[in-house]
Amino acid sequence: MRVSATRALAAALLVALACAGEAAAHSRLGPYQNMATAARDWQTPYRLARGVPMVDYGAFEARNPVATAQYGLASWSLWKRYGEPYRLRAALRVSDFLVSTQRAGGVWTYGFDYASPGTDMALTAPWSSALAQGQGISLLRRAYAHTGRTRYLRAARRALAPLGRAVADGGLTRRHDGGIAFEEYPSERPSLPLNGHLQTLVGLWDLSDVSPRAAELFRRGVRTAARIVGEYDAGDGSSLYNLAHEVGFAPVHAPPAYHAAHVRLLGLVDRLSPHRAFRRWARHWKPRAVAVPATRLPPTARP
Repeated sequence: MRVSATRALAAALLVALACAGEAAAHSRLGPYQNMATAARDWQTPYRLARGVPMVDYGAFEARNPVATAQYGLASWSLWKRYGEPYRLRAALRVSDFLVSTQRAGGVWTYGFDYASPGTDMALTAPWSSALAQGQGISLLRRAYAHTGRTRYLRAARRALAPLGRAVADGGLTRRHDGGIAFEEYPSERPSLPLNGHLQTLVGLWDLSDVSPRAAELFRRGVRTAARIVGEYDAGDGSSLYNLAHEVGFAPVHAPPAYHAAHVRLLGLVDRLSPHRAFRRWARHWKPRAVAVPATRLPPTARP
């Protein structure tokens, strides 16, 4: 099965993350980013199979590790805000699913072929994503804190392995500008979507209090982000989705909701590890960052 990257990119933004909210809402064991700003009655738009979303790709349905982790994180965040037990049960079901489906080497994988957005660089199933690793880690860290069940912590720590290994060696890390960047789409050549790298940093920070390795990867990734964030400037006050133009493809401008997410994520990462580059580019891009209500967005989490 092959999914059109161009079609999927338009629908890829995380609905819960696109709701209006400030970066400061995020806390390591509390709500994930601004997911608790979603409506109290929020539900995934996808069919649940044993508590896990089946993402509708038109021609088929499939589990998607990013959509899975996001559903768990949204459930956790709304439980933290409203205290409804069924939300906690949903988050823990997803956590158990992540533990049971984690593959050798610590990865969660996609079961269909894909291409890095804005390129023809193929990803052949099973493939993995730094974004999925980071968000899975964030959910498992919270599940461990609430339950004390060590299986969640062990799985979160295993998920670090591909984030410390090069794409060429089966991992999810690129060498870029003298540092390491986390690759959302591990194709042969780098594309490095900005949101994928920044979201992965959030997951590493969430785990860093109980994992020296996560703390190390976070520090290294932050240094890289501070050096390269300007490469995503589109020159008109908006941002680029990725760096595919640096390997021969046309520039991919960030859709409005992604651009707003870039601004918000830079604010969050700056709060976690302050750097003037994050503040500079967040200020520069903010005038073009228009909040997009969730009701106007496509459903959550295609790759």
